[in-house]
Amino acid sequence: VVFETETNDALRVELINDFKLGRLGFTSRLSRDTNDLDYAASGVGLKQRQNDLMQLAMTYAAGRDSFRVGYDWKWRWDDQRYKGATANRGKQNTKDRDFEFQWFHRFFSATMFSMRYHQQLVQDIAENVWNENDKDRLQSDFSLKAERNWLNSFKASMVYAYTQVQDISIRESRSANNNVKDSHEIAPSYTWTVSRRVTFDQSYRLYIQYTNYDFGYLDSVNKNDSYNKRGNLATRVTIKPTTRLRLTVRHDWNKRFNADKAGSSADGNSFYTQDLNQRISKIDLGMTFEIAPGATFEAATYRTNDKKFNPSAEVINETINKSGEMWVGCRVKQQWGRKNPLELSAMVRKYN
Repeated sequence: VVFETETNDALRVELINDFKLGRLGFTSRLSRDTNDLDYAASGVGLKQRQNDLMQLAMTYAAGRDSFRVGYDWKWRWDDQRYKGATANRGKQNTKDRDFEFQWFHRFFSATMFSMRYHQQLVQDIAENVWNENDKDRLQSDFSLKAERNWLNSFKASMVYAYTQVQDISIRESRSANNNVKDSHEIAPSYTWTVSRRVTFDQSYRLYIQYTNYDFGYLDSVNKNDSYNKRGNLATRVTIKPTTRLRLTVRHDWNKRFNADKAGSSADGNSFYTQDLNQRISKIDLGMTFEIAPGATFEAATYRTNDKKFNPSAEVINETINKSGEMWVGCRVKQQWGRKNPLELSAMVRKYN
C-alpha cells in the first residue's frame, strides 16, 4: 500500500451543433471519452475504457402537426491487463443503436394526440473466452396517447402502449435463456377540479405480459413460458379548507396474477398453471398546516392490506400481511436578508 501509485489519464472531446431553418430544426452531438487507470503495485493492473456517442435529431412543425426523428449511436468498450500479464484479457464491446419517431397532432383547441415509435438494439460482444456473456437485445415500442382539457377544470388522457423485447444469447451455453416478451398496457386517467378547494383525480393501469422462451419445449431447458397481468387503480382527493390547511386522501388498489405454461394440447392450445394471485390495498392520509410563515406542521399515516394466494402449491394457503405507519412532524424554513441571505431549514419527525 505504501508504494502504490495510481495514474488516471482521461480525455473528453465533445461537439454540439444546433441548426434551425424556418420550421425545420436539426441538432447533433458527437463525443468521445477515454480513460486509462493504471496501478503500479495492485494486481488490477491497467484498466482502459472508451465511450463514443453520436446523437442526431430533426424536428419539423406544420400547422396542427409536428414531428421529431431521433437517432442515437453508442459504442463503448473496456479492457484490462492484469499485473504481470503479457497481454490484455480482451475487449468487452457494447454497441447501442436507438431510433425514435414522434408525431404530435392537435385535433381541436383542447385535444392533443401523439404517437411514438421507438426501436433499440444493444449488442454485447466479448473478444476472448474470458466472458461468455455475448448477447443481443432488441426492444420495440409503440404507443398512442390522447389528451383533452375542458375549461381547465377537467383533464383526461388515454394511453395505449405495446412493447416487445427480444433477448438472444449468442453463446450456446446460455442460449436457454433466449426469449421474447410481448407487453400490452392501457392507462386512462382524469383530473377533476371540483372547486378551488377540492381536486379529485383517478388513474387506472392494466398491464399484460407474455414471455415465450425459444427453447422452452426442450427437456434439457428448465424454462417455461409465462403470463403476467397487473392492474392498478389509484384514487386521490385533495382538499384545501383554508389557505393554510391541506388534506390529502389516496387509495391504491393493486391486483397481480402470474401463471406458467404447463403444456399444450394436440390442437395447439396452451395450458397455464396459476402460481400467484395477489391483492394489495393501501390507503394514505396526509395533512399539512402552516402554523406561521415559514413553519409547517405535517402528519401522515398509511394502512396496507396484502393478500397473497398460491393455488399451485402442494399445500394451498393464503398469506395476509397488514402494515401501517403514522408520523407527525414540523418543517421550518426561514430566510433573512436579500443581497446575501441567511437561510435556516430544519425538519423533525416522529414515527410510530
